[in-house]
Formats: sequence, C-alpha cells, structure tokens
Amino acid sequence: MQEQDKYIQEVLDHMLEGCQIIDFDWRYLYLNDVVIKHARQERGELLGRRMMEVYPGIDQTPLFDALKECMQSRTSKKLLNEFVYPDGSLAWFELTIKPVNEGLLITSLDITDYLNAQERVRKLNRVYAVLSDINQAIVRTRELQPLFEKACGIAVEKGDFLLAHIGILDEPNQGIKVAAYAGRSDSDLDKIKSFFKDNPVIECQVDALLHQGEHVVYDLIEHVDRLAPCHKIALELGCHSFGAFPLLVSGALRGVVTLYADAPDFFVEEELKLLDELVMDISFAMEVAAKEAARKHAEEEIRKLNAELEQRVQERTAELSDLYNHAPCGYHSLDGDGLFVRINDTELGWLGYSREEIIGKLKFADLLTPASVQSFSENFPTFKARGWIRDLEFDMVRKDGSILPVLLSATAITDQQGRYLVSRSMITDLTDRKRAEQAIRKSQAQLEAANKELEAFAYSVSHDLRAPLRAIDGFSRILAEEYQDRLDAEGLRLLAVVRTNTQKMDQLITDLLDLSRLTRNQMQFSRIDMTALASTIYQEIAVPETQQKFAFSVKSLPNAYGDAMLMRQVWSNLIANAIKYTLPSDKRVIEVGGYREAETNVYYVKDSGVGFNQEYTHKLFGVFQRLHSADEFDGTGVGLAIVQRIIHRHGGSVWAEGQNNQGATFYFSLPSMEPEHEPAK
Repeated sequence: MQEQDKYIQEVLDHMLEGCQIIDFDWRYLYLNDVVIKHARQERGELLGRRMMEVYPGIDQTPLFDALKECMQSRTSKKLLNEFVYPDGSLAWFELTIKPVNEGLLITSLDITDYLNAQERVRKLNRVYAVLSDINQAIVRTRELQPLFEKACGIAVEKGDFLLAHIGILDEPNQGIKVAAYAGRSDSDLDKIKSFFKDNPVIECQVDALLHQGEHVVYDLIEHVDRLAPCHKIALELGCHSFGAFPLLVSGALRGVVTLYADAPDFFVEEELKLLDELVMDISFAMEVAAKEAARKHAEEEIRKLNAELEQRVQERTAELSDLYNHAPCGYHSLDGDGLFVRINDTELGWLGYSREEIIGKLKFADLLTPASVQSFSENFPTFKARGWIRDLEFDMVRKDGSILPVLLSATAITDQQGRYLVSRSMITDLTDRKRAEQAIRKSQAQLEAANKELEAFAYSVSHDLRAPLRAIDGFSRILAEEYQDRLDAEGLRLLAVVRTNTQKMDQLITDLLDLSRLTRNQMQFSRIDMTALASTIYQEIAVPETQQKFAFSVKSLPNAYGDAMLMRQVWSNLIANAIKYTLPSDKRVIEVGGYREAETNVYYVKDSGVGFNQEYTHKLFGVFQRLHSADEFDGTGVGLAIVQRIIHRHGGSVWAEGQNNQGATFYFSLPSMEPEHEPAK
C-alpha cells in the first residue's frame, strides 16, 4: 500500500497540470511543482495552511462557492478562473475539482496564453474586416469626403473602436481640421458633433513622429501630460487608449486618422501593422484624388489657356502686322526671280509707291541704280545658295527719281529639301549715316589741318622759342665768366637766377613737346618683361652713390603687352620721382611690385619718402600740378601727366596713395591679355 501511495505521488509530481489536495478543513495537504509555479510562492508558505489564510477573502468569491459545493456534495466540476496576483497581474486557469478521501483534488491548467492568442486573433479578424471594408469603399468612392465618413463608420462598426475621426492638416492655423467622425452610440455622436461644431479646427502640436510617417499610440489617455481638446472629450466618453496614424501624400503629412478604444493597452503590434496598411491605403486614395483634382484643374487651365492663347494669337497677329508695316526699317520678300511678293508700309513710304504698284509687278533690280543692279546680280545667286547675306549697300531709286541709299541683310526661307522659296529681307535707310560720314570726313580734314598747325607750333616752340632762351643763357654765362670781377655779389646772384630760370623754361618746353608727341606717335605693341625693365631703369637713372643710399627691390612682375618705349618712360618717371622724394628721408626704401587681378595687371612703385596729402590726390596727374614747391624739389609738374597719358593710351588707369611723411605708392594697371585690336593711336 505504501508503494502504491508512493507511485501515485510520483505521478502527481510529474504531471504537466497543477495538482493540489485540500482537506475538509481547507488546508493544503499536497501541491506539486506546477501549482507552486502557478502560485508564485514557496511550498512552505502554502503546505499545511488553510486557503483562507493564504488568500484572505477567497471565501467570498465564486471560486470558493464552487469548491464548497463540491466538498459538501462530493461531486466533480470544471470551471474557468481568473486569478489576480498581489502585483495586479492576471492569469486564467482551467480548474477540474474532484472529491477524494482526503477532501478535494484540484488540477489546474494555465490557459492565459491560449486566451490571449484567441483575443489577438479576434482583434486581427476585426481589423481585417475593417481593412477589407475600407478598401472596398476606396474602390467604390471617388470623392474624399464620403470616403472619410465611410472609413470612420467602418472603424467604429467593424473595428470595435469607441470613436474615430479623420482630420486634415491645417497649416495656417497650426492644427487639425476635422473632416469626418463616427461614434459607437447616438449619445456619443451627439457629443462629438457638438464638440466639432464648436471646434472645427483643433489647435494642437502635431507629434513629430507623425511628420516622419510613424504612428503614435497612448495606452492610457489618463497618463498623457497635455491632452488635446479632442482627447479630453474622448476621455469623457469612456475612451482609455488611442492611436494616431499619419496620412501621407507624396511623402508629406496631410492628415491624421485617430482611433479611440474603451480599454487601456488596446493596441497590439500585429494590429498596429494592419492599421498602418489601412491608413496607407487611405493615403493612396488621397494621393490619387489629389492627382485627379490636379488633372482636372490642369485640363481646365489648359482650356482657359487655349482660349486665352487663341485670343492672344489674334491680338499678336494684328500686333505683328502693325509692327511689320510700321517698323523703323523696311521689310520685303523676294521670290526666286527677285520679284516682290511682300513689302511693308515703311519701305513703301520711303520709295513713294503703293503696294499694288510693286507686289507681283516689280523686281528688286527694277528699283536700283545701274551700279547697284550689277552688285545685286552678283550677290543674289550666292544668297539663294547660301541662305543668308549681311550688310550689302544699294542705291535705290524712288518713284520721284531721287536716290535712297540702303543697307540690306536677308535670310532665305526654304522647303524641306532646302530649295529656296522666298527671302526675308530688311533694309535700313542710310541717308543719315551718309550725311554723318560726310560730316566726319569734313571734321577729319579739319582735324588734320589743326594737327598740322599744332605740329608747326611745336616746331616753332622747339626752334624759334628755344633759340632766344639759349642766347639768354649763353650771354648770361659769358657775363658771369668774363665780367665776374666787375660785378658785385648781387649782380652775380641775379645772373645765376636768370640762367636757372632759362634752363627751367627750356626743360618745360622739352616736357611739353614730349607730352604732345605721346598723342601723335603710333604705338608698337609687343610682350614686355616688366621685371627686367623696372630693374634696368633703376640701374640707369640712379648713379652708384645714389644706389648706396637706397634699399631698392623689384618683385616678380606679370609681363605686359604694350609699347616698350612708352613703358620705359612710365617706369623712368615713377622710379625717378621715388628717388627724388625719398632722398631727404632717413630711411630710403623703394619697392616695385605687381599682381594679377581678374583680367588686369596692376603694377606699383612704393617709397618711404615725404609722401603727400591724400586730399589732393586728384591734382597729382594734372599738367603743371605740383604738391611740393620748386624750392623743395625741382621739376616741371609734367612727369606724372605723361605717365597718365601713356597708361590711358594702353587702356589702363593710374592712381596713388600716400600720407605726409609716410611715403607714397603709385599704381598703374594694364589689360592682362593681348588685345584683339590695338588701342586707338
């Protein structure tokens, strides 16, 4: 008997179901390992203790009533029991209660996972039904508003949602404009309708996840920190969880589908995936509707544009006809024989003919002088073969016999095989240009005469004026040398003043002649090594004693393109000035440099000399303009004017920077590329 009891206990211990024996006093006599696992307690905490001690209040539950009935009537029973653990979690067990000699034998099977799976299947079937019905609505409904209303109704009716609404993004008001809604009961609908009537646009911050195309789920509305107005009304209606799903059109958020449930933790992962697909289908319908609306709008716009275009074509045709006939130049078309087939009013007015007198009756050659007929005969065949001609001059004969000089350009209109059909010709009245050319020729003759007079004057200055100056200088020198013992100190001083001023006058005349030659001599352009030229000039004009007093440097200069002799004059004048105005300084530094700037080469001569007042920079390059007195520095005030004139002839510019007793920098610029045509001589 003991072996049999031992065998029975081993069988009970290894059962897959929980097994427990309770005596008539409701004490736990036996519990296998599965029951201990179900109870989530230690065996010692249960064995030998009464059920009411372990689970206070259990004697007030339907489960205890069933146990009590089986205990008293000695009958068996099966039932489902929902067990609530101390931590609030739930589990479902299928219990089988049988009377035994010791009291009751209770076997338990944990069916929590099974019931949860059943619930998930039920939910998925519910969502599948919603997905199917809404897809059918999408196929059958073309307009968005009826589709939104049907979708909300299906979600509530088939999806077991307490409340559903669809809102469209209202960007100007930063909120959601409700498009459709549905509720489970009439009372819910009345409250929702009243709320949305008072709040057509729900002002709320749209979750960033929705903009990213992801849904937002709140498993317990009560725990949301800041509830939107629509969530508050949902909470009042008994909703405890909700999900918001983005409606994306062309990748951008256009609306939100919001579904409310009356239970917390209502949404599961599988259901959310199906709901995402559902909302994607609605989004696709919105995109199709948007494209359809855009197509209809485009068709309407095209219709309007066609009507507008037709009207504009009529107006433009009239406008072009007016422009053609009243253009400031003459237009005509010639066929293959040179016969006029079209002519505008401007050309008719110039010639004095009517259209009826020319079209189909006269050829272009019929209106030309004999010399122009010859030119036309030579060029017209070439024009028809080549297809264009430019700037041919003809003398046309007006109806009154007067001559009309014209400039003609034309293009040919051909068929698909390239055969000539007609010309598109334009003529310009050259009467004013011919007069202007005649006036220019007259002015040129006058200018040449004036230049000859100027050259004669320069010759007179060079010879007639300089001879007396040299005589004065010579006789003054003789007086000073031969009559030195007869003249007192003042007389000798005055003779020295006379000689000094005659020499200055002679130098001034020389500089003026040099300046005048700059505008007459033809320039010879070539590439110039500016680095070598500047260095050479310094070596030539600075004697060794002077060079010992200066720190002179030449940086690598960009090559120039210009007249080498004139560039030599520029460097000579600038470097000589730098030496002259730097000698009085304790620190004698001269720097020659240059750089390329866009399409220009810039060169400079920088010294550490006496400088000048920046306010008078505009006077530096004027003839006879000096910023220092002749007593301080010798010179005629023409050197910088020569520099400016040379640089201007090369198409460049000159400028200077400086301050009193802080040195000066003189710049000049030249075009960096070789010009297609040399600058004007």
